[in-house]
Parts: sequence; C-alpha cells; structure tokens
Amino acid sequence: MSSIYEPIDSIPQLYRMDFFLVPEFWDKFNEKGFEDIESVDFSKWKCEKLFSSADCFSDSLSNIPTDCGGIYVYVIENRIIPNIGKYIMYIGKASKTEFQNLRKRVKSYSKDITDFDRPRIHNLFEKWGNYLYVYYLPIYQSNEDIDLLEERLISCIIPPCNADIRDAAVKNRVKAF
Repeated sequence: MSSIYEPIDSIPQLYRMDFFLVPEFWDKFNEKGFEDIESVDFSKWKCEKLFSSADCFSDSLSNIPTDCGGIYVYVIENRIIPNIGKYIMYIGKASKTEFQNLRKRVKSYSKDITDFDRPRIHNLFEKWGNYLYVYYLPIYQSNEDIDLLEERLISCIIPPCNADIRDAAVKNRVKAF
C-alpha cells in the first residue's frame, strides 16, 4: 500500500528543531514586580505573512506601522488546523529613532534571505519561508520599555533562532542542556 507522502523529496531530519518549553518561565512573565509592562496593550498584536514568494517579502508588510517601535516575532504556522500548530522561532525588537521603526526593522531581514551571516535566520527563511508569519506589537512607549519587553519575552519563551539570551540565570540553565 503506498502513502500520499511517498516519495518524500526532503529528509525530515533536516527540519528538526529543538524547543525549550519551561512553564516556570512562562509563569514568571506576569509575576508581581513586573508592573512596568502593564502599560503595553497586548491585545494589539497583528500578523502578516512574511513572504509572498521564496525570495520576496510580502507586500502586506507595508501594513506594519512606521511611527513607532515594538516587538516582532517570526512564527511558523502549518495552517492544517486553524489557530493550532504555531511555533515561535524568533523574537526581536525595533526602537523608534530617526533611522529605525517597526516596519524598517522587520524589512531589514531581507538580506538574510541570501546572506549566511546569521545562519539561524537564514535557515529559518530557507526551510520554512512559505509558512512564516510575522506577529508584531506596536509600542509607543520608550525604547527602554521595548528593550525590557524583548528581553523578558526571549527569557520566558527561549525561541530556537534567538542566539542571545541576556538574562544570565536563564542563559545558564539553557546551557546546561
């Protein structure tokens, strides 16, 4: 009996990713003492498909605002079962300066489509480009708030394509594995 999956052109092992799923870190995200992020409206997350073709960012990225900084998250979505099967792969931030904003920062990754300087991002784009979405949260507060939020999100989620975990306690625990 043959399978609809035969022949498989790719080797599934090439698409393997390791994830850390640490509920204790998730719980700490909203613990007391972190009231500083309460002013951020988490209901304002938006989503756009990242690529329109294998090597071209989607025109819908023009929906991302330019008048603020914020947080952006690259997510793989398999879309087989609606709203299930999402994998957070990378979390980044965009400051609001004269030269940077949320849309510019997201679009700045276009060089990583063909450039190997950031292999984790390049591989993410190459392997899962058709299934990549960018979730973004516009933030109009200070750049310090954006920095803090990015650091806390990375430390509690530990996305596999983020190379830098700044929280020393989390970094040491991850290195132990």
